[in-house]
Amino acid sequence: EAVLEIARFDSFGNVYNYMSKKLQKDEKFVSQLVNINGYMFLKATRFHENDAMALSAVRTCADAAAFLNLNGENGYNIAKEAVDINAFAYRHLKKE
Repeated sequence: EAVLEIARFDSFGNVYNYMSKKLQKDEKFVSQLVNINGYMFLKATRFHENDAMALSAVRTCADAAAFLNLNGENGYNIAKEAVDINAFAYRHLKKE
C-alpha cells in the first residue's frame, strides 16, 4: 500500500526501480500502479506488449503511446483510443 501511495507523487515513476522483484513481476499490482501513474509503465518493460496497460498509462503519461502495438488489424482503433484518452499521445504514436 505504501508503494501505491508514493506512486501518486512520483513524477517519473522512479519508485518502480526500488520495488521488490516480486512486485515488479506482479501484473495485477503493476496495473494498479499504472492506473495511478502512467510513468510506471515506462519503467515496467516486461509489460510493454500489454496494450490494455499502455492505454491505461496514456491517461497520465502520453509517452506510453509509443509502446502500443499498431500493426494488427485493430491498430487504427487503438491509436484513436489513445488520442481520445490523451491528445498528446499523437506525438508518440509510431508513424509506420
